[in-house]
This record gives sequence, structure tokens and C-alpha cells, in this order.
Amino acid sequence: MADYFYTDADGNRKGPFNKEQLKELAANGIITPTTQLVARDGLKGRASAWYPDLKFSNVSDHTEYAQASPGFFDIGFTRFVMNFYIPYIWVFTIVAGCLGWAFSIIMGLNQLGIEKEPWYGIVTIVVATIALPFSLLFSRMVLEIVIVMFRIETHLRTIHEHYEKK
Repeated sequence: MADYFYTDADGNRKGPFNKEQLKELAANGIITPTTQLVARDGLKGRASAWYPDLKFSNVSDHTEYAQASPGFFDIGFTRFVMNFYIPYIWVFTIVAGCLGWAFSIIMGLNQLGIEKEPWYGIVTIVVATIALPFSLLFSRMVLEIVIVMFRIETHLRTIHEHYEKK
């Protein structure tokens, strides 16, 4: 279990605390979303708003939490939001792929009823059925590559901050 420290308003380091104690401190308003948390290994901390398990007392979307957490309209690109949106993009991809497949099946069935060249319908149904899993697999691979790139950036930044302290 990792021990955490935080820096209070006067710049004093407090701790160590375990995850459950941090949750209690957040719930009681002792630490805020912008409080810097540092793990036991001594690496430079992040604002506590980055820790999803912490629930802060008396915090609305228009307070410091919104400023400390990643934002879609972060013009300076100081925080990345892709990790947050990837699951939604994946669900959208699945829904769009299934709708495209259903549309292709309907079009294929309509072509079967045409006396001239009915095999177009069969080809459409077969190609759509084969293309759906491959397109979903490719989309999943691309999204995973994007996640890996953002994780690499996060780890490199952590390493840089660690060596910058020395």
C-alpha cells in the first residue's frame, strides 16, 4: 500500500497517509482538488483532482476542481483529456459500426429482390458481415495505440520531473 504526502497552504509536508485516510481528508475538506499529493517514492506530485477515488466536500464544477482537472478547452494543451474520452469514442465506434452493418444488410436484402443481378445483394451481405469485426478490431487497435502514446508521455514527464529534482 503506497503512502502519500500532501503539501498544505503554508508549504509544509504532511503525512504519510494511506488511500483511505486521503479519502477522509478530502471528504472533510482538509485537502482540496488543487492540493499537491506526493507518493512515497518522492516524485513530484499532482493536484489531488487527478485522483478519481477522492470525493471533495463542497466542490462544484465552477470551483478550483474544474481548473485543476483536465479540460477540453485547455488551450495550452497542458493536460490531456484523451484518456477520459477514449471509452466514449470506443462506444461510438461500436454503435456506428453496427448501424453501418445493419444498413448494409438491409441494402443487400433489397438487392436480392431485384431480378437483374441479385448476387449483388449476397456480396453486400457477406462483405458487410466480414468487414464489421475487422473494422472494430482495427479501431480498437488505433485507440489502444493512442492510449499507449499518452501513457508514454505521462511516464516520460514523471521521469523528467524526478531527475529535474536532483
